[in-house]
Amino acid sequence: MSNPNHKPPDGAAPAAAARRFDPARWPIAWMARAERQHARNATALLAPLGLHHREFRLLAFLGEDQAISIGELAERSVLERTTLSKMVDRLEAEGWVERVASAGDRRRLPVRLTPEGRAKLEQATPVIEALFQRYQAGRPADEMARFSAELQDFYQRVRACSPAAAEPDQT
Repeated sequence: MSNPNHKPPDGAAPAAAARRFDPARWPIAWMARAERQHARNATALLAPLGLHHREFRLLAFLGEDQAISIGELAERSVLERTTLSKMVDRLEAEGWVERVASAGDRRRLPVRLTPEGRAKLEQATPVIEALFQRYQAGRPADEMARFSAELQDFYQRVRACSPAAAEPDQT
């Protein structure tokens, strides 16, 4: 939080001090805090089921499709490929996912849920849905829908500012 007792340096204009970057008011910091706390909450609630919150996220994305590549799963789940590969190894050892040969590309091994993985997802989903209900308690549905739309819009704006987006296509 900003320090109400903070005095601008001698000679600094009050308006300049007011415009100074305050990391406690930075929206990205609040989103990061919310994600971190959600990770703690979800992991604690999913632990009795033998799941970590990131593993649940993978199962949930895999539950949407027949089979998807590691690259696509990494993009959707917002995880680095190396981290994701290790997680998929663990989920595969548990019997919850499997890698399947791709007819078109032998190097590509899409991942899909097994029946056991689908059962684990169905067991865990109500836990996460209840948690999200608690997060939204007392907030009107239209307000939550607006909030979600604003977050999606903000994400698109952040993504559009990527240095890679500003560079000409090299392909």
